[in-house]
Amino acid sequence: MATAFYGTMSIATSVIGDPAFKPLWDATLDGYDEARLTYGITSVYGSDEEGGRTVYQVSGKTDDGFDEDAAACLCGSLSVEDAGRLLKALEDASAAIAFDIDEYDVDADSLTREKVTVTVEGGRARLSDTSYDDVPVTSRKLIDMGFAEESELDDEELAVMVAAEIPDGPEADDLVDAIEDLREDARHDGVFTAEETADPVAFAQMLEASYADEDDIE
Repeated sequence: MATAFYGTMSIATSVIGDPAFKPLWDATLDGYDEARLTYGITSVYGSDEEGGRTVYQVSGKTDDGFDEDAAACLCGSLSVEDAGRLLKALEDASAAIAFDIDEYDVDADSLTREKVTVTVEGGRARLSDTSYDDVPVTSRKLIDMGFAEESELDDEELAVMVAAEIPDGPEADDLVDAIEDLREDARHDGVFTAEETADPVAFAQMLEASYADEDDIE
């Protein structure tokens, strides 16, 4: 499954402040570069200090889910040698890296709030304190989390697009209200994603499925 995630990563400030550890940690953070990476943590948006921990806002992608690929996600674009050094340094410091992320399964169109603590034992990442909670998927949430782009098409443009796909169906003017209702439903929360409006046939089918009978569009 392909997933995307967005949330926080935190580590004890005392660990990353250690002069022996800091250069390697800085190199790790610098390696979270979406211009070079298509896997793992690809972006860091800044950090804050909270209760003796440094909390980073992060996002990224995985093939099999974050909990299956935690070590690879953490190591970013480090070389194999430097990744080994990072894991050893984390193990030597008994460091615990806590993640609190929302993970979107693209194939299943499902969103999960995931909390997990990553430690290193015997050179391997170990997960503890894990929790998983299903989160309702909305178009707005996907856009706000950076999992999708907002469609640039307004309701009138979408109506014209749908009318063109249904030659014997309603006129474009008669579709606008139905599209507005679809946009404001619980699944979309006021917006459409660019993916939802990219395929006229699929969008027309989604619109048709949103109303109970033909009387809803007059």
